[in-house]
Amino acid sequence: MEGKRTMAKTAPRRPPEYQRKHDRALHLTATAREIECDLILAPLQRRIDLADAKYGYDMLPLLVSPDTAAKWARATAGLHEAVSEQDVEKARAWVQVCLRGLNTMDAEAELNPDNLLPPQIWDCEVDGDTFCVIRDGRQHQRAARLRPGSRIYTMREVAVALKQMQTAVVDSVKDIFPGAEIVGTRKTEQPIDDSLDGLFD
Repeated sequence: MEGKRTMAKTAPRRPPEYQRKHDRALHLTATAREIECDLILAPLQRRIDLADAKYGYDMLPLLVSPDTAAKWARATAGLHEAVSEQDVEKARAWVQVCLRGLNTMDAEAELNPDNLLPPQIWDCEVDGDTFCVIRDGRQHQRAARLRPGSRIYTMREVAVALKQMQTAVVDSVKDIFPGAEIVGTRKTEQPIDDSLDGLFD
């Protein structure tokens, strides 16, 4: 007699994805309830994308305790079931549960800095000096370890510096010549008339 193999049914780890079912060009036959359930998923999809960018694709559930991961599995399974049944109210409720679950997992995983993806660092050399720019200031220490001896700047600090060097001349040149690149600045003995009015008249 042939033996029977029992297979455990596992809960999905990721919630159903937002598919833009309101776009008739992509989903011509989508029903009103399908569209509503799908739109309910949009805020959750955004939050999941942020977690993927922070920890890696689908990594967050692997960085938390078994109890937390089990709760996440139940939440995602419940949401899958609600969306499959096109139950709008249940889908809305489960999305709220999943959003709270993501916040809980994020806080838990963030306790260990090694869980975070390496910071994005943009390196630029100007006249022999190297400048390192990062997007997220919270990753300053990790970036400093990756670039020992280099001064680390955040995107906001770069924006502040650019704000300080803005003049009517610089702004006008950038507007008139898209793609123009500032290669340096220098002080002059005489004041410069920043007005470009009539330059091409």
